[in-house]
Amino acid sequence: MRCPSITPRPLYILLFQTVADTLLTSARAPVHLSADIGLLAILHTWGQQLPYNPHIHCGVPDGGLAPDGTRWVVCRQPCLLPVWVLK
Repeated sequence: MRCPSITPRPLYILLFQTVADTLLTSARAPVHLSADIGLLAILHTWGQQLPYNPHIHCGVPDGGLAPDGTRWVVCRQPCLLPVWVLK
């Protein structure tokens, strides 16, 4: 349960920034996609049984824009980024 005297807003901002930085930096890496991706991030603060559990779900496209902006780079792997990168 949350402490009412502490506002979670700074935590949520940091969580969104960290998730975005991780996805964008990893997708730009030549070993992965080597492209700029877009993403949609949604904050969830409750789990299935309703305990306080802040986490973010993300939707990302199956590819991205090449660094020079001239073409679409399609992901050739089953997943955009390996699970071990996102952990």
